Amino acid sequence: MALFERFERWQDADFDAFAEPKWASNRFNPERQRVRERLRSLLEQAVALQPEVADGLELWTSRHEPNFFNQHAVQHQLALLTRPAAQREALEARDATLSATQPDRYHPHIGLKIDTSGIGLVVRVPAEASYDLPELPPQLLETAQELAGMLGVEAATGTLEIERRWPREQALQAQDSIEQLAQWLALTGPMLRQALRPVGANPTPAAPQPADAAALTPPPAKTQATARPWQPYRPQAPAAPRRAPPAERPSLERILPMGTRQLLQEQLAAEVRSDERRSDWRDDRRPDPRDDRRPDPRDSRWPDRRQGPGPLDPRSAPRDDRRTGPEPRRDAHPDSRTDRQWQGPPRGDSRQDYRHDPRDPRHDPRQDPRHDARRDPRQDARHDPRSDPRANAAPPRPTAPAVAVGTQVVLTAGLLAGKEGAVVATQAGKVKVKVGALEFDVPAFQVKAL
Repeated sequence: MALFERFERWQDADFDAFAEPKWASNRFNPERQRVRERLRSLLEQAVALQPEVADGLELWTSRHEPNFFNQHAVQHQLALLTRPAAQREALEARDATLSATQPDRYHPHIGLKIDTSGIGLVVRVPAEASYDLPELPPQLLETAQELAGMLGVEAATGTLEIERRWPREQALQAQDSIEQLAQWLALTGPMLRQALRPVGANPTPAAPQPADAAALTPPPAKTQATARPWQPYRPQAPAAPRRAPPAERPSLERILPMGTRQLLQEQLAAEVRSDERRSDWRDDRRPDPRDDRRPDPRDSRWPDRRQGPGPLDPRSAPRDDRRTGPEPRRDAHPDSRTDRQWQGPPRGDSRQDYRHDPRDPRHDPRQDPRHDARRDPRQDARHDPRSDPRANAAPPRPTAPAVAVGTQVVLTAGLLAGKEGAVVATQAGKVKVKVGALEFDVPAFQVKAL
């Protein structure tokens, strides 16, 4: 589910987040992330109205920060229904050009797109979807052309690609964005299932070759794997074999003159012994009782056991005990009862004022600087009617009388507003209308009997 907020209606901030000066700036990532979660919430609510459409599909949203996949410029945001990630990864393992992290470029999908100019509902089989594009059925292309003609938009020739656009002003005034998206999913969901080729389909078998051809064909050269689009460049030429060094590496004796190595080792050992000697005679150390060396009795740093503990003996350090000090020990469990009467401000504490304590019988709210009797409470921000969430709520949905099956109706709102059709089924608050070869569910108040 969406983490930030539930989508209710479009706002100006949703479109301002994709202004051109903000495309390549990470400063506006929180704004774009908020729009991303709102798109996810919108698509989830639309799928809840048409649950059979999302069966076996996965909800995917594009990334909101500049990165390698969007050329470091976030010009729009996508929320799509496409094949699950496990199937995309299986196709990527079979063909490295089918990126599993970019279903908007390599896999068929349906969903919506937002940019600074408006909203777009899309159903698309990309030109780079090499696994699904060659197997598109001809009936699917005919249905796509018929749907594009009803919507008054142009469809791509030879492939499935339709986009229904709403300008920004029209999207801000729309009150039924969730119902329109649900209707779009109902129209394009069956088309997407026909376009998705099963992942387990067997590839086209290769032509048989004679037995002699296999023996005469030389084995292919070992080359590096093809680099994926998001990986750094790697040459396609075969890697050079590793070679052994032409001669043995010279030893230290052959590099240094005779006797120099031994002299260096002796100097290094002398420096190590000198460091150890200095570290043993630091003032903050005491001699090791297991050591055979005895300190000089004339050295004042080493205390004489016959004269009592020395300055370095921990027994001679004063004890830091607060209980023996002049300050008495305080109780760790103070009295937390709330039925005690107010005894006035603590002695010596001038920060507490009796006028601010309501338990004080002398408390007068008129003398409280936080209280202003001349101020109108209706002017307070807490009483501002514009901050009331009920003021921004969408108006209630209109109701319409039930329509009988077989009645000729005309659509008054939605994607196909103005089109005529026939009612084929009814249910609670909705009717199923057939317009041409398409059947879809619409709210009952969006149809009018002829």
